[in-house]
Amino acid sequence: MEWQLQTVRWLLEAGVGGLLLLALASFVVRYIRQPARQLLLIEWTFIACFTAPWLHLIPGLPTWSLGWLPSSRNAAVESVADASPGGGLHRSANSGSKALGDAGGAVSGKNVRSSSGMGLTWSHAVVALYAAGAAWVLLQWLVGIMQLVRLRRTAESPPARAHEILLEIAGPHARRARLLASPRIDTPIAIGWRRPMIVLPQALCLPGNEPALRYALAHEWNHIERLDVVVWRLTALVQVLFFYQPLFWRLRRQLRLCQDFLADAQAARQGAAVEDYADYLVSVAMRRTKAPPLPALAFSERRSDLYRRVVMLVHCDERLENGCRACWHGAVGAAAVLLTLGIAALRLEAEEAVGKSSAPQQIFVHGRISDHDTGQPIAGATVVVRRREALAGHSRVLQESLHRTDVNGEYAFSLLPRQLASPWLYLEIDAEHPQYAAKCGVSCSLNDVRRVKATPDARPDFAAIRLRRGETATAVVESVDGRPVAGLDVVAYSSSDGRPWLQGSFSRARTDAEGRFRIVLASSGDSVICLLPPNSVPLLCVVHQRRGDLGRFRIPSPVAGDRQPRGASMLAATAGAR
Repeated sequence: MEWQLQTVRWLLEAGVGGLLLLALASFVVRYIRQPARQLLLIEWTFIACFTAPWLHLIPGLPTWSLGWLPSSRNAAVESVADASPGGGLHRSANSGSKALGDAGGAVSGKNVRSSSGMGLTWSHAVVALYAAGAAWVLLQWLVGIMQLVRLRRTAESPPARAHEILLEIAGPHARRARLLASPRIDTPIAIGWRRPMIVLPQALCLPGNEPALRYALAHEWNHIERLDVVVWRLTALVQVLFFYQPLFWRLRRQLRLCQDFLADAQAARQGAAVEDYADYLVSVAMRRTKAPPLPALAFSERRSDLYRRVVMLVHCDERLENGCRACWHGAVGAAAVLLTLGIAALRLEAEEAVGKSSAPQQIFVHGRISDHDTGQPIAGATVVVRRREALAGHSRVLQESLHRTDVNGEYAFSLLPRQLASPWLYLEIDAEHPQYAAKCGVSCSLNDVRRVKATPDARPDFAAIRLRRGETATAVVESVDGRPVAGLDVVAYSSSDGRPWLQGSFSRARTDAEGRFRIVLASSGDSVICLLPPNSVPLLCVVHQRRGDLGRFRIPSPVAGDRQPRGASMLAATAGAR
């Protein structure tokens, strides 16, 4: 369907744009030594990665194309129209085309292939895999939120001394943070951003653990003060979009390390020596047995990361900056905005498929109906033109117009701007005359129309239709009890002797109140007549070299509770025999 193709294109463009941003940030981060600057760069990268894909959806923005993907207009037309040897025409008879194609293959001795629908395609698979991965990421985050809700409900207020230590560290600003203690965790965590909260292990609040308690509170308060919890929530949103990008996970890990580097530097000031705080980090890692909830900022993550944090504390040759200067903020922010706009303008499809700023103009199309054998124009032919919007798996008619050819066999119709704005538009033309075998479902794409209009003195093949001489055939359709069947759709396919079966003609009719229908077939040759009962499969009859009165067709009754009649061959056995 259209939304699946559009979703795949959006995912591809978002993936390429995100890869460029993540790769550039990974390269630059390697040459930056200060964690505060690394942190700022990664934060802006994640903001750009999350924003750029949604800017793709805003119409009217400037775009530039790489031309890696085919035009979406061509892809839509190719999904609904097959090319024929005579000039790219696709002839169908709607619901009866598949049945007539199978019967025609039996008559002509050739295997005529036809499609009845679209099964699973690569676009279905891509969308399904991406949806499954994004759902798994969201599920993990949801489970973490539920764990935090349960943790807050079971947590208790710590001793008063813990509140006093937090006030000594943070000053009056600490009053906006809520302090809790719980036996369900073994490492301190920081959660929330509107109403921040620090949850401590209950064992840490026991008497005699005041140095460790001071380290933990200083570390978690630094996360709250620097809004690291908000950045961690943003990282979760980016993770939903780019969970498949290895570079994202690398930068995500570096982001957490930089947050902990800065928090460790502040917490280490609460002790007499940096080595004392490093010993505390090692002791926390040794005691840790439970993984913290995903949305929370835990005091320690992987043990390999803990090693890097200890090395940063003990062997760092230069003083860590607690923040970035205004000039660094401005430079990184401006670069991120420019890169975001550039990535948002990126398109992978061909240039002609990218939307134009000006609205499409009305197009007038001229056609001609002529005799197939003599080439003489056919006056008074009835032409029906349908403007269809074809999507993968189904289509809808935007407009249907009726025309009649003049003495020169010519007719004309127009395409409105709102129709030309659809990349999925194609035309379907039916042409019939009382003395000729009709042609139904002659179709072409909108690209074919534009290509013909751009060529001077060119006449489109789809609008120049040639009809073969025909003869009238009539028959009566009745049920097995002899009652006439009124309002039944009839589709016939006929081909003249000596002509390839695929170059025949489709004709349509409907039974009247007496069950009789009249249809024009090719003047000679075999024909296939298809009756289309409602809520049932098509019923076929092969007519060998017969025209005029074909007799009576009897439709077998369906089995009770079954939508399919007991064998379409029963119709063929009774057709024309009476």
